[in-house]
Formats: sequence, C-alpha cells, structure tokens
Amino acid sequence: MKKRRLIMALAFLAFVWLMVSLACGEAPKATPVVIPPTPEEAVATSTPAPAPVGTSLDNPVPLGHSLVASNGAKITINGITARGAEATAIVKRWNEFNPEPGEGKEYIIISCNVAYEGGKGETVSVARYDFRVVVKGVIKESPTMMIITGGDLLEGEMFPGASIDGHLVFEVDEGATGIVVVYTVLFEESYYFATE
Repeated sequence: MKKRRLIMALAFLAFVWLMVSLACGEAPKATPVVIPPTPEEAVATSTPAPAPVGTSLDNPVPLGHSLVASNGAKITINGITARGAEATAIVKRWNEFNPEPGEGKEYIIISCNVAYEGGKGETVSVARYDFRVVVKGVIKESPTMMIITGGDLLEGEMFPGASIDGHLVFEVDEGATGIVVVYTVLFEESYYFATE
C-alpha cells in the first residue's frame, strides 16, 4: 500500500511538474508556409492601376481629345496657338492697357472648345477663371488684371447642345514646356489636359 501511495505521489508530482513546465514555457511555434505569388499576381499587386485619363496630372487628356466633366461640359484643348512676342502682341491688340509679361515670363494663348452635353443644371457657365495651368509642378492662374475688349477669351453660358470656341491666356516662364491645363468644376473635381 505504501508502494502504491508512493507511485501515486510520484505520478501526481510528475503531472504537476509537467503542467508547470507547459504553463511557464513557450509552446512550440508553427512555421508559416509562404506561397510565392504567381507572376501575374506579383504585377497586379505591385503596380497600382493608373488613374482614368484626365483625372490626374500624371495622366492628362491628350491634346485634341475631349473629356466630359461632371457638370456636362465637354472640354477640348486644341493647343498653344501663340506664345512670347506674338502672344503679347495679341493681348495688347485686345486692349492696349493690358500689362507686359513680367521679367523672364511670356504669355501663352491656348485654343479651347467647350460644348455643353447637358448635365446637372439647365445651363452651364464657363470662364477663364475655371481654368489654370501647371508648369513644372506650379499652378498658374489666369492673369486677373487682363482687360479684354473684343478679344475671344473663352467665356459664356450655354444651354444643352451649344458650344463655345475661345482662348485662355496665362503668364508662364519663357520657353516652358510640358504645360498642363486644369479645368475645375466649382466645389467638385479637377480635370487635366495636355497642351503638347
């Protein structure tokens, strides 16, 4: 009987020791198995999808192509039609009191067409202040002191089916390239257009 009690006591102590060891020690860790992605999955996960054309500075609407904005205005940039001395002469012809471009700057005149496809409102208005340009990452506004009389700046209000041809004028660094036009719908998104 004493032997049996001794064996039971030793078994109990072994059980307690085993439980304490497991509680104090770390359980063996499982090694995760990593399955490498297929080449298609690797490309899909490593390369973000490009933004839709015209919705980012890095992916502007190509020159001469159109984009319909959220307000129903269909914008087409036809390119830079004049720059430098030629553009300054045109701006001065519009009004002799228009200022000369600043030192190291030049005017550019951009041809544009806006057609109203219909949209949120009965009419849509466009004006030069709806447009800006980006030159080397810097946003340039349309000159605020420009006085136009008899010029053909892009401006007007349209019913569905109407369109307006006109020009935008900006002062940029002389010889600037890679200029992108930005059209912003008031309180909404902006759209980007190449000029070259």
